[in-house]
Amino acid sequence: MNKRLSSILCAAILSFGATFYGGLYAQETDDERLTRLSDNAEFYTLVKRSAPEYPRRAQRIGKEGYVVIEYTINPEGQVVDPKVIDADPAEYFEEAALAAIKKWKYRAEFNGVEPDLALARTRMRFALQ
Repeated sequence: MNKRLSSILCAAILSFGATFYGGLYAQETDDERLTRLSDNAEFYTLVKRSAPEYPRRAQRIGKEGYVVIEYTINPEGQVVDPKVIDADPAEYFEEAALAAIKKWKYRAEFNGVEPDLALARTRMRFALQ
């Protein structure tokens, strides 16, 4: 892991603890963390999207559905730590969605702002044609 990424990840981990506010330390709530990370998504542009492979099991029985995935984008534009938030129907499309989203790439344009992680969420729909 390179030194820059390591220091960014350390900063992200430390942000779970105390955040500095005008000389006072205050606990960052989950909502504040989610808002901060979600707001950082404006600095990223999706440049490579990989479509998920339709699972054969689902295709064979004509099953359609969707998966909602929450993930972090690092300053290098890579998707890290994707998690399934919702899936309908369950246990059909999650693996395919996670495999696809790990291949997505973003371009970061910080324009003088300190690089930071960003939290994003997407919904992948699986439909037979």
